Amino acid sequence: MTLVLPLALFLIGLALSALFSGTETGFYRVSRLRLQVLAGTGDWLARILAWFAERPALFISTTLVGNNLANYLVSFAAVVLLQQLASASTTTVEFLATFVTTPIVFIFGELIPKRLFLQAPFRLLRITGPVFAVLAVVLLPVAVILWAYSRVLALFLTAPLDEARSEITSQELRRIMEEGEHAGLIVGMQRRIARAILESGAKPVSAFMQELSAIPHVSLDITWQHLAQQSSFKEEEFALVCESTGDGRYRGYVCLAELFLNPETPVRAFVRPIFRVYAEERLVSVLQELFRTREPLALVVNAKGQPVGVLIERALRRLYLVDSNS
Repeated sequence: MTLVLPLALFLIGLALSALFSGTETGFYRVSRLRLQVLAGTGDWLARILAWFAERPALFISTTLVGNNLANYLVSFAAVVLLQQLASASTTTVEFLATFVTTPIVFIFGELIPKRLFLQAPFRLLRITGPVFAVLAVVLLPVAVILWAYSRVLALFLTAPLDEARSEITSQELRRIMEEGEHAGLIVGMQRRIARAILESGAKPVSAFMQELSAIPHVSLDITWQHLAQQSSFKEEEFALVCESTGDGRYRGYVCLAELFLNPETPVRAFVRPIFRVYAEERLVSVLQELFRTREPLALVVNAKGQPVGVLIERALRRLYLVDSNS
């Protein structure tokens, strides 16, 4: 009976080592995109993993504390077990216990779990995830201390953590695109366009907007018969609609083709509401919204709501096609 307790502690420590080592490998191997999609569908486990994905420093601290606890349990249990078997307590016994258990821990607590999680990260994370979440709560007090220490240490780093995290995410998305291309799911052109969006999507809209003068301005009561006298309108597709020509109060935009088909009807009959975005918004977010609403252009405004430029979806599409071919 005296051997049962140290043997149980040894097996628990070995299991914990396998759990934390494998979960760490699976966490960095699993697709963040898949986690976000499943989390959006209400999958509670995916939500937990996505929560840790947004706080990698806390996750690392938890696995570090867990691995150290597991190694301590294994070492302690091995020493006690061998002492009881040898009926002695010497330095030689402690050395032999460490010598004997090291390859066991390396193979069954590190090598095999990491290999398995590398092959099937998401499937195994669904099994170990609930246990890891419970242990993360138990180890939270110590993990928070290590997390706080890492935040203090980050103040002395040359590159901010957000930039490093953004770079890691970009590299992962590029890897996903490359794997999709190799599998035949994504063609080369799609990957190059996605790469161009990744490189510029985080930039503000103000870096891609055009001046307001890039699009013709028309008043509410004008008709195509009057516009046809100006050759510049014949080359354009859209026009911004103002209360009166030249003022800064925009009512929306109009498709000039509709005016051409109805030359005697005033502009006010064809005015469409214009999509407004802030100059500080990320380009990728605005592109998603334009695609969702099928809007051809957007009016860019500053923090005070004053128009400062215009974003033309067609011009952006042409820009990405050029970048993807370069």
